[in-house]
Amino acid sequence: MRTAPRRILVLLPLLAVSPRPTDGDARTLDARDAPYLEDEGTGRVLAMVHAELRSDDEGLRVAVRVSAEAPLVDAIPGYRGVRGANTLTARELGGLLADGRLAARTIDAGGRHVAGTLAPLRRARLPERRMAPDGKLLEHASTEEVLVELEARSAPLLETGNADFYLTVSGVPRLRVGLRVQGTSSRILDVESL
Repeated sequence: MRTAPRRILVLLPLLAVSPRPTDGDARTLDARDAPYLEDEGTGRVLAMVHAELRSDDEGLRVAVRVSAEAPLVDAIPGYRGVRGANTLTARELGGLLADGRLAARTIDAGGRHVAGTLAPLRRARLPERRMAPDGKLLEHASTEEVLVELEARSAPLLETGNADFYLTVSGVPRLRVGLRVQGTSSRILDVESL
């Protein structure tokens, strides 16, 4: 019986421990959670937003996570929807990110517009209901895997004063995070659905 050459066996443990990118020594200065509300004035919660103001070696940044799955998220209308997950919002997040219509930008205290970055964080099969042949509603995981959570990050915030971080769709602001940039005393002022 032949065995694999030793050099291949030596490399296998190295492949299993490949480093993951991290935020290094980032320190959270402030954080806020807020619902992302439907823009038709219904009050329906389409997603949850978590904004964090972080300080690291490169400076101060805001990181915003948008999730279509959270306890307060309203289901899609109709019998298929399950509270805590919004499949339509998840599909839209994935589509907007894939076709480049979703963008992140900051308007700093000096009035400059600075582009941010976007990254998909988590894909999943969300729960939904289906009608069984006997007429009963059954809850199960969808067969479709969708983008459930994404993160938007600002470039380093350099100007002292008030700044606004936006998520835009085709150039139109859809979410705003108001910031007060003042070194280690920096704070998130508000999170607003637009």
